[in-house]
Amino acid sequence: MGKSWVPRPWSRLGRSAVEAALMLDEVVTTLGRCELDPSTRLHTGHRLAATVPIEQIVGSVARHGDFDRDFTPRRRELRERRDHLATLGPAVTATAVALVRVGELYFVEDGHHRVSLARARGQLALDASVRSICTVAWACACLTRGDLADKAAERDFLAEVPLPDPALRQLWLDDPAGYGRLADAARAWSDHAGHTCPDPDCVMDTAAAAAWWDLEVLPLARVLADLARGRDTDTTGEPSPADRYLSTLSAPASEPRPNRDPGPAEAGDHT
Repeated sequence: MGKSWVPRPWSRLGRSAVEAALMLDEVVTTLGRCELDPSTRLHTGHRLAATVPIEQIVGSVARHGDFDRDFTPRRRELRERRDHLATLGPAVTATAVALVRVGELYFVEDGHHRVSLARARGQLALDASVRSICTVAWACACLTRGDLADKAAERDFLAEVPLPDPALRQLWLDDPAGYGRLADAARAWSDHAGHTCPDPDCVMDTAAAAAWWDLEVLPLARVLADLARGRDTDTTGEPSPADRYLSTLSAPASEPRPNRDPGPAEAGDHT
């Protein structure tokens, strides 16, 4: 939706109580691993040096239940080990940690106590060695364990409508039950536009999915956003493009869908 689009907070849980750190396996299983991508192999992959925002380090590769999402140790012996680490000086505490990146989230592979200590000291970033895992659904920075069921519905939708990466950041729905209607709309548009598939049960190809998003969803969502801003100048927490588009599918027959500006991208034949 451009720079004016302000997404509403994603998590349904809020942060009144700090939950346990996310586990890499549960998140990757829920989001779905990308196929045919070497970075999806959990114990291999090219590492890159990076400086990572500490607030995006929210999980662990293997240490279940030892730390919360803010990397506060959850047992006394772990707190004591972190406190001992603080006495060892920068030669130890400043050593780069090993992380796994999934979308905007990072999971600790090695260096849990260094992350915990940095958090306690109020550091904003850490030097790290990072490898990435590709997932079907996007992992936003505010993802919590309570959101995983919704992300599973998004993953299933993307298995049918394989949108390109830029669209994934705008895909979320307030009600995940809407993904079925969204998939039906994508297939109907694709058929109407001439993106035919020889097998009636086949998945849309990526070109057809991208065309539906760019030529149908985004233009209509922009029109609806402009209409809404004409009535209310507060854009905080406004719907995502996907939610705006879905609202037109749910509108009563007496309410015609707003005319959309096709824009320059539709000047050619996309069939």
